[in-house]
Amino acid sequence: MRLTAPFDARDDLFLEAWFHQGSLDFPPGLVSRLRTIAAACPLIVDVVLDRPAVLTPLLPFASAVVASYGTCDAALADALGGRIAPEGLLPFDLPRSMEQVRQHPVDVPGLGDPLFPFGFGLTL
Repeated sequence: MRLTAPFDARDDLFLEAWFHQGSLDFPPGLVSRLRTIAAACPLIVDVVLDRPAVLTPLLPFASAVVASYGTCDAALADALGGRIAPEGLLPFDLPRSMEQVRQHPVDVPGLGDPLFPFGFGLTL
């Protein structure tokens, strides 16, 4: 299942629609649907991360969670199928929750105890 990082759509001002902002949480209804799918078959979730996302709700039921940054479907299928070796590192921390984001000072880098820290991933 391919998802994009969550955001709150806004278009009040010129150019606002081009930028993603707001909550990093996936909608509860989407998480519930994914949980139902995962109960019926193995579920690999690919999240296109143009910004951080809270992946915590997906981890208990997803067989795998992949972060990608514009990878085409064929390349993702090749990596998941073992035809090519996947590799990559996170360019930012992924928070455990939106509450963690809200409580963190905006002028201090990092999250302290992220779910997945900057640089997490695969190197071959």
